[in-house]
Amino acid sequence: MILDTPYTTAVQDRFTTTARQGDQAALDHDWLSTKLAVTRSMYSDQINKDSNASSSSSNFC
Repeated sequence: MILDTPYTTAVQDRFTTTARQGDQAALDHDWLSTKLAVTRSMYSDQINKDSNASSSSSNFC
């Protein structure tokens, strides 16, 4: 019988963490790459708007 002490809980958590670490790394990679793609598209849209606005406003100078 394993007593539920902080030490045994930490050891069990460590083993389950090690077993799931590969899956979690793959999920983290997918999440980060998706977030990066969304952020990049948002910023590129904003940059395009800014450059269009500056080019159209420079015509009035």
